[in-house]
Amino acid sequence: MTPLGAYIASAVAELIERVEIERKVRDIWPWLPDEESGFTIEMCADAIVTVAEADNPYAPVNRFLTLIEDTDRIRFVGTDIAIFEPYRDELCQRVIDGMQTEIIDPPSVVTYYRSTYPDLFAETLASGNLTMWLHDDLPPYGIAIFDNRVAICGHDSDSATVRVLLDTDSEKAREWAESKFDFYRRQTPTIPLETVEN
Repeated sequence: MTPLGAYIASAVAELIERVEIERKVRDIWPWLPDEESGFTIEMCADAIVTVAEADNPYAPVNRFLTLIEDTDRIRFVGTDIAIFEPYRDELCQRVIDGMQTEIIDPPSVVTYYRSTYPDLFAETLASGNLTMWLHDDLPPYGIAIFDNRVAICGHDSDSATVRVLLDTDSEKAREWAESKFDFYRRQTPTIPLETVEN
């Protein structure tokens, strides 16, 4: 191949890759973070996309549980209670058994868990492996940071269901996710957990 032919071939290969990425995320893009957040389509290049379908509505949640099983630490920021609810017992047991867990959630989520599952919540918190921060103004999607992957949870606020889970080992995606987590961790108003009534 001539240098000019190689130049054209590399451009065509890049175009094909871009088209494949666009096709992968076309239908789920509305559920993902917008460009203003710093999230880019390039972060989706090697991502695994799991979508809730009519015949498998819990597919994204099942994928999330698989990622939890393969990590020793998780950091999560977001409003999406639906990603935890179907497997709350398994998640809490992982925390009790030693998985280091840091969660930034709205006060309403903690109030829900404290009132609905008081014993389980108290035992999980007493393990010393769970740190929670409460924040009133979180993004409309969830970000989970695992040992080796990062996941974005897109959910439907009207039906309170998880529509998509996109997970990747992209370094750029990890940098973005960690910067967002740190941003909300440092933000005020962050409410101490102890101030939320049972």
